[in-house]
Amino acid sequence: MRAKSIHEFNSALIGMIMGDGSITKYGNAMYLRHGEKQFDYVDGKVDYLSNYITPRSLRESIDNRGFKYRYAYYNSKKLRYMKKYFYKDGKKVFPKNILNRINSISLAFFYMDDGCLSLGKDKKGCINRRNIYLSTHCFSLEEIQEFQKILEKKFNIFS
Repeated sequence: MRAKSIHEFNSALIGMIMGDGSITKYGNAMYLRHGEKQFDYVDGKVDYLSNYITPRSLRESIDNRGFKYRYAYYNSKKLRYMKKYFYKDGKKVFPKNILNRINSISLAFFYMDDGCLSLGKDKKGCINRRNIYLSTHCFSLEEIQEFQKILEKKFNIFS
């Protein structure tokens, strides 16, 4: 599936950058990197973005700890505007103007990158609750609280 509009493309980029995506220091380049079990996911991300941007490189590698991963490396001026919103002093942030643009596409990519589903069971082993967790450890408490407000307002999700 591919982004059908520039709006969908930008929404996906927001979710990917909120998650595992990272933009380089100079702002024109972005890496999407996942481990061996998620190679198909990397390919899916590349395909989703392909109507608007193509990777300069898509390859597999092994890091110095023996971790096998696949990454897509993008180098495009289209990424520069995301850098100015998402990074302050070299650190990834949740800016308010980006948080207000979060939609179901952004949230889906963020969840697929940094989310998990936890199933709670009763004494009989039957599932009686489902909890979704999003890893937000690199963001400040204030940014996370703003994100929670957005999730509640836009998606009726309670923390």
